[in-house]
Amino acid sequence: MIMKTSFRFTLFIPCYNRANILDKTLQSVLDLDYKDYEVILVNDGSADNTEVIARSWIDKKLFPMQYVRQVNQGKHVAHNQAVAIARGYFFMTLDAGDFIIKDALTQIDLYWNALDERERDDFAGVSGLCQTEDGKISGFAYPETVIDANYFEIFRIVPVGGEKREAIKTSILKSYPFPEYKGEKLVRPDLILRQMSRRYKFRFINIP
Repeated sequence: MIMKTSFRFTLFIPCYNRANILDKTLQSVLDLDYKDYEVILVNDGSADNTEVIARSWIDKKLFPMQYVRQVNQGKHVAHNQAVAIARGYFFMTLDAGDFIIKDALTQIDLYWNALDERERDDFAGVSGLCQTEDGKISGFAYPETVIDANYFEIFRIVPVGGEKREAIKTSILKSYPFPEYKGEKLVRPDLILRQMSRRYKFRFINIP
């Protein structure tokens, strides 16, 4: 059997003491209608049975999955580790405790492919909405179906608030690691998005 060495998406799941919800998160990944993905789960020094659950999913071989355990250093360090080994064209973060919508990857791929090929080098990826479990949009929706802009521009279009989620080209992410400081476990997740915006745009879609 030939091992697959590249994927359309890498789904990164950082996990710190969320074993109680991890099965549901991974089940939502399994239920995706788009199957060209791998999962990278980074256990950030959890004291619960996160590792037991992760290895049980690996043993099931339901989808490609890499597992990394690190001493508790924070999500940003886990993110850097995952990006370093990611094999997907796009990289997307799915926090342990989040559930991914069944057609999320299909929608991302659809809107990315609608971009003129001559313009794609100017884009870092696609950003969509998030929603609560009862189906309500988190924060504010975008005023148009598609907006091509950087993160500095989008904050002037839509009020800050609520969660959004990005699928970012892994090749670009590798050039924008989070800074790592000894003893610092919390770095703003939008830091690298703002850094990228000096060079790249995103395709913002009004789709959860």
